[in-house]
Amino acid sequence: MSEERIVICDKCVGCGIVYWNELVDYHKGDYDTHSKDCERCKGRGVLVKITTVKMRALEAREYKPARTHNGKTTPYKWES
Repeated sequence: MSEERIVICDKCVGCGIVYWNELVDYHKGDYDTHSKDCERCKGRGVLVKITTVKMRALEAREYKPARTHNGKTTPYKWES
């Protein structure tokens, strides 16, 4: 069984374009801003998230009460 959902791209935060600053002049502290289309979502801003769920039957195990330091048993302890 699988489920598909539309989610916002986490790399470009849904705008489809990735921006970054590049230092041009160290002494003046000048930066240039560059941009390009997001590679993850291909400029769309959204992705399809596919979640697959697998189910199996639970196997039965034998119930064995656990022993404590004084020799008494504690209830509801499953031993694997």
